[in-house]
Amino acid sequence: MLEKGGPRENRFGSKQEKALPPQQVQSFLRKLREDSGTNTSRLALEFMILTVAHMKQVIGARFSEFDLAGEVWIIPAAQTKTGRAFKMPLSPRAVAVVERAREIDWDRNFVFPGRKANKPLSAMTFPMMFRRMQVDATAEGFRSSFRAWAVERTDFGSEITEMALEQSAGSTCPSDDLFETYRQLMNTWAAFLHSTPTDA
Repeated sequence: MLEKGGPRENRFGSKQEKALPPQQVQSFLRKLREDSGTNTSRLALEFMILTVAHMKQVIGARFSEFDLAGEVWIIPAAQTKTGRAFKMPLSPRAVAVVERAREIDWDRNFVFPGRKANKPLSAMTFPMMFRRMQVDATAEGFRSSFRAWAVERTDFGSEITEMALEQSAGSTCPSDDLFETYRQLMNTWAAFLHSTPTDA
């Protein structure tokens, strides 16, 4: 499925989840790569934007949860709202982020480790990054950016969009057709994020 035409007016995020319009997320990612923060924090935030996973899932992610060859992330039941493990497809760019993180901290359990041994990245890392970059947004707000993009710019239905956002299926084994559509959605999102704003 391909992206539809230009954007329509929309409200983004709540007071607690400040979000950027989708086209501004593209510019933000370019700015993120030039930020003075650590490689780990930059990679973690990019991965969160690419997957639209919850922050606790991203900072708690362990290398053992990933099948990079199959481009899949199995989020453990303890990290989902449904209490059941969830199978998430990864775009090639998301896979590349995890591989880069492994090169930096190959001997760690956590994909995005913190400063202390055997501890994940702190949740306070992202607010500090936004303040330093002078960006009025929150990490969870990118999920609202994704929803606006999916609804306004693509032909993917609400079922698959909400699955990506809320892991509503709550199953490690969605149907093959549904999972393939889910993968197409995330690949299309990644392609949008890494295109130029004029391509939007």
